[in-house]
Amino acid sequence: MTYFKICVALFFSAFLFLTSCHYEEEAMSEDVLISLYGKTLTMKELEKMIPDDISEKDSIEMAKKHMQKWMNETLLYRSAIENLKDSSNIKEKVRDFRKQMYIYEYESQYVESELDTIVTREEVKAYYENNLQSYALDRKAVKAHYMIMDAEIPAYYRELDKVRRATPERMDILYDAIKGTNKTIVEHNDKWMYMDDLLKEIHAVDNRDVRQKALQLGYFAVEDSTKRYIVKINEKIMPGDTMPVDLIESKISHIIVNKRKQELITNLKNQLIQDAKSSDAIVINEN
Repeated sequence: MTYFKICVALFFSAFLFLTSCHYEEEAMSEDVLISLYGKTLTMKELEKMIPDDISEKDSIEMAKKHMQKWMNETLLYRSAIENLKDSSNIKEKVRDFRKQMYIYEYESQYVESELDTIVTREEVKAYYENNLQSYALDRKAVKAHYMIMDAEIPAYYRELDKVRRATPERMDILYDAIKGTNKTIVEHNDKWMYMDDLLKEIHAVDNRDVRQKALQLGYFAVEDSTKRYIVKINEKIMPGDTMPVDLIESKISHIIVNKRKQELITNLKNQLIQDAKSSDAIVINEN
């Protein structure tokens, strides 16, 4: 018997003693933890409820809660079966729930087997262009690049000048300038990104001075405890402008896939109706 099982078994014994429950002793297999009115909870079932990546102490506490919950539900269910005078409503709900579960599982498996989840860039652009009125930017967005260097270097005018003068078309000049150094260049010139995300990336999201002046100047420098970030903003768009497709591409792809799901379900329902009509399985009283 494992340490875990010993602790759980001791807890259950203590629970019975403290609550003065008088259960008749039964001959139980070693794997059975609790036998209650003919229902059993086994160690194997309990262990499935306990994650593997928690401490031994937490696993014991979780086991206690699951055992208590299992006993409560078992006793309440037994009492409900014995005392409910009219269970017709429950039986009807169970039938409806069972029907809906079958439908849900069937639709899910059908969609999984038939759904094309690949969304091309052309499809995204077409959807975007047809729904431009829905995409107004709510935050500042930029295209930018920046240099990372050691914050310990006090003079950085040359680096600032090179970053400021660099253009997206001639980034090779900037890369040539840092060869043989421990400086790094990071580019965000191909796709738009939110200004907040850029500031978060260079650990300046809470820097009010940077937030106010960055877009006005088009370049700025900021540092943390070890690194200095020299940033050049090449393009900017403001709240109220049309949101670039770069910032909405993943959301549009999700929308397109969901539309395909709904179309698959609709086509499935229509096909089932047609099959029923073809086999004379459906009769509609039009009187």
